[in-house]
Amino acid sequence: MGSRHSSTILKTVLKSAFVLTLTGAAILGAQGNDVKVNAKSDTSVSNELNPVPASYGYFVDHYKENVKTNSTPDTNPAIALFNNTFLSYWNPTDGTKTNQKVLQDNLDKSIQITNGASQAEIDRSYLTDRRDLRYNLISGFGPYAPAFIKDANAQTDFNAVPDAPLPAGSPYSSMQWADENSTLGSAVKLVDIAEDSAWSGTGTPKAYIKYTRPYRQSDQVKVNPYLKNVMASAAANDYDFPSGHTTAAFETGETLAYLFPERYQQLITRSSEVGYDRVLAGRHSPLAVMGGRVIGTAMTAATLNDPDNKQLISQAYQDTQKDLAKAQDKSAKDDFSDYQTNLKNYTYRLTYGFSPIGDTTKPMVVPKGAEVLLQTRLPYLNATQRREVLYTTGIPSGYPMTDDTEGWGRLNLFEAANGF
Repeated sequence: MGSRHSSTILKTVLKSAFVLTLTGAAILGAQGNDVKVNAKSDTSVSNELNPVPASYGYFVDHYKENVKTNSTPDTNPAIALFNNTFLSYWNPTDGTKTNQKVLQDNLDKSIQITNGASQAEIDRSYLTDRRDLRYNLISGFGPYAPAFIKDANAQTDFNAVPDAPLPAGSPYSSMQWADENSTLGSAVKLVDIAEDSAWSGTGTPKAYIKYTRPYRQSDQVKVNPYLKNVMASAAANDYDFPSGHTTAAFETGETLAYLFPERYQQLITRSSEVGYDRVLAGRHSPLAVMGGRVIGTAMTAATLNDPDNKQLISQAYQDTQKDLAKAQDKSAKDDFSDYQTNLKNYTYRLTYGFSPIGDTTKPMVVPKGAEVLLQTRLPYLNATQRREVLYTTGIPSGYPMTDDTEGWGRLNLFEAANGF
């Protein structure tokens, strides 16, 4: 799923990738060899890579304005982020479907996915639903998960599926997902800032958008059997868009991937799987989990760019590397051991198979601050070069949920993690 870019930028990037990169930096080649080369700036590249402001400016500069007192797109960037995407398909003011085909396709995909769920997917989506939003991402560590669980004192009280459907009103996990005073406390604290701050939630966007969950739109959506009583008794204002679990999954997964880039693609694949689990359970529609990826990625970039977090970020990275780098347990289960499977699943979940609804030839736009998401994964590149990587690996324009003004919806971090 490569983007269609101008020949000028492609030529410049290829030249940058293989000949002219950061002075004195070690560039990891295709065979793992280090090469030292010099960098040279190019005005045309800089112009192509300039961020484009949205109605609110840049998300990374205004992300803390996502609070309940800011309840409209004019005051809240987490709502205005969807002005050119979901809010162009659905008018929450009068409940009008302004793009009926996209919304019907969205429901049809919910029906198809829930009715095709395997028993393993039903079991996994149940656990994803019940566990703490942050605990859900630990499986992305694979052979490093036992060490993370031990040294972060990570816990959950949901480790198996029940014998019968849960009763209505059953609570989520009551346990603290991990301990900020543990050996990996700095990493836990950074995740908590990224995912559990007053401004990181989706409650305000949901309350404004007011889009009904798929299982309430059609009885053809097959809900998770363990959750049928819980879902039937949920409040009427328990809305679909954007998915809070998916938002948290990307906030947590991308933060952990920053701290432990050795498992970068596996962790963000698990982030995308959490979103898929929400569709499998009947809780959310594909557009809602795609929206969760968009806002979760923007929130993570904002957190990692915030100078107030600089010291904690540095400490969390050092602590995680020191603790996990040599803590591999090869006997541990790894659901994300196959690269091609991860690539296939992550790529599919960028668009969920929707057909384009707009111009597919628009140049890629890289959001302000997005390059920080690759900082530890591609430490041998400077910020401009990491923006080049994001530019050349972005998905095409024109798909549902991809064309927000800043470009968060078109980022493909899985491909970007491979570098040039």
